[in-house]
Amino acid sequence: MKIGIISDTHDHVWNYEKVIAKLKEQNIGALIHCGDICAPIITKRLTELKFPVHCVSGNTNDEYTTLKLCSNSENTTHHGNIAELELDRLKIAVVHYPILAEALAHTQKYDFVFHGHTHIKEDKIVGNTRIINPGEILGLNGKPSFVVLDSQTKKVEFFELEEE
Repeated sequence: MKIGIISDTHDHVWNYEKVIAKLKEQNIGALIHCGDICAPIITKRLTELKFPVHCVSGNTNDEYTTLKLCSNSENTTHHGNIAELELDRLKIAVVHYPILAEALAHTQKYDFVFHGHTHIKEDKIVGNTRIINPGEILGLNGKPSFVVLDSQTKKVEFFELEEE
């Protein structure tokens, strides 16, 4: 299965729509959002996707704007501050903050730990755990970016939106 990983949307509906179109082209089977969704419009669009969506809270009051909408959705789960997932036999943790991602990686309980917050792409290994920050959808610090993880091969691929 291919898993899409995004973060730090910050209400940028236009970039969000472009990223989702690219993820659909990749035939993803699930989506992970690492926080800072911000507006209910993005949450509503996440709940309309046809594959499972897993979200964590960021530092922009995501727990208030997303929890209610996600709780009424069959495909979208808001996990609070930390998500512990098993997707296609991969053990995955998802948080917003890098310091928590680092701490979770040091437990060596997970194959992957995903996080956001810094808006900067990151890919590093701690022991047997790979820590990934997909960058940002907002595009504040460069080109909007996202990640696709192939759960069978464990290959991670970063993508950027091209400027138009």
